[in-house]
Amino acid sequence: MKSTKLYFALFILSISTCFLNAQNKTHHKTHRIGSFTHISPANPDERFSILALFKDTTGKSNIRFSKVVMSSYTSKDSVLDHKRLTNKGIARFNANGEASSLVTIDSNGKAADSMSILYDHNFNKARVVSYNTKNPEGQLELSSDEYIARNTKQQIVLDSTWKKLNESSGDNTKGYSASIIRRSYDKAGNCTKYTSINDDDTTIEFSDYDNKNREIATRNYTRGKWNSEIKKYDDSSNIIEHITIYPADTGKTDYIYDHKNRVTSTTRYTNGKLNSKKTIVYTNDGGHTETEESNNAGNVSNSLFSNATDGSCETQHTVTTVYDKYDQEVSEVDKRVKGNESFTTTTLHKYQYTKDGSIISDTEINEEQSKWHTAKTMKVNLNKYDANGNTLEEVSMGGENLAVSSKKIYKYNDKNNPLEVDYYTSCSDKPDHTDFTIYYPDGVIIKQEIKSIGTYGKTINSYGKDSRVLEMTTAYTTFCYQVLIEYYK
Repeated sequence: MKSTKLYFALFILSISTCFLNAQNKTHHKTHRIGSFTHISPANPDERFSILALFKDTTGKSNIRFSKVVMSSYTSKDSVLDHKRLTNKGIARFNANGEASSLVTIDSNGKAADSMSILYDHNFNKARVVSYNTKNPEGQLELSSDEYIARNTKQQIVLDSTWKKLNESSGDNTKGYSASIIRRSYDKAGNCTKYTSINDDDTTIEFSDYDNKNREIATRNYTRGKWNSEIKKYDDSSNIIEHITIYPADTGKTDYIYDHKNRVTSTTRYTNGKLNSKKTIVYTNDGGHTETEESNNAGNVSNSLFSNATDGSCETQHTVTTVYDKYDQEVSEVDKRVKGNESFTTTTLHKYQYTKDGSIISDTEINEEQSKWHTAKTMKVNLNKYDANGNTLEEVSMGGENLAVSSKKIYKYNDKNNPLEVDYYTSCSDKPDHTDFTIYYPDGVIIKQEIKSIGTYGKTINSYGKDSRVLEMTTAYTTFCYQVLIEYYK
């Protein structure tokens, strides 16, 4: 039941986000080569996050609906001849386009869960009440209740939540959990105090600001301990010093900038000792070189020594990376030192670009060198484009593979919309899977179909003329998922 509610809630959030984006006139732009997103009705993260993207694509997402119904089906065949309804989600919206109620109906026609959302006169969310657990009589019971209060500037000052716990929630004998969050603000609208109280702990955080509304200090109390941070800025509001004071250690980071406000040096100290230093040198052609040096001295927490747990226990680590004007890595030399021994990894790239900076070829040579180990590999990535700048072919070769590692071939219509994308691997001269797309005359997608070899089956997504998702189906050899979505004005 929990997964059913999650599916439907994510779906509604995507629709509400779509309405808000439309009001702010912010729309997403699809990638030019038309990379497909494999939408699986069984995966809520992919299945529902993609809805808002397609709603925003055409700029028609300001169409309001009073109700949206999403019906989910499963079938023990690949053609839906014996499909059965597993659940149905019903969402109702207010005049401003926000979801006001959500209900999930199970396969027996009974409510499995529900949610009511109330808004204040400024259309801010003010209360959310959910029911998703049933008593012995089969009736839904209150599972959570959230209350949100705001000040006259529409800033949240109180957020309290009550939740009912299930049997697997640990040793909380009360059967429920409660949390309260309070915020205080100064006249400029900066949050100066944050308090969070829940069953486990109380957290209090104070923040100080200067006359330019820049945060200059924070003090945080949680689990009986205080943590503090101090920040200093230059005249351009760049942070030049950041001090952290924790119970276990203290840290300080110094930053230096050039006349273009670009970072040229970052130096980190732990407990007064030098931890690492990173320098950046910018070239006139738009490239730059980064060099980071560290002294480990047992400091495994340093990002450069994340591999120190492998037993190598290096005491010095230097990484120098060169980038070209397109911000592509040209070379990297990674050197680790332990006593008189060293381990060096060198990576070199040679690029060929189009006039607009698209990569035609990338030849990468990687070499590892030490007293006990030597290895060298080469990879080549090749890209082809048409006269309109659309990607026609992507090929990757070399490395540890015996042949072509991967290949993609693209086909487009006369409006530069991708019609077909074939994906190849080194194991076959036939596509591993193919993406097909059909469009309405104005370029809006009618249907996307992803066909895969083997047991992966195929996925079909269908859309209306307003770009809204109407159907999502994933078919396997012996099983099939389908989601149908109906919109009511």
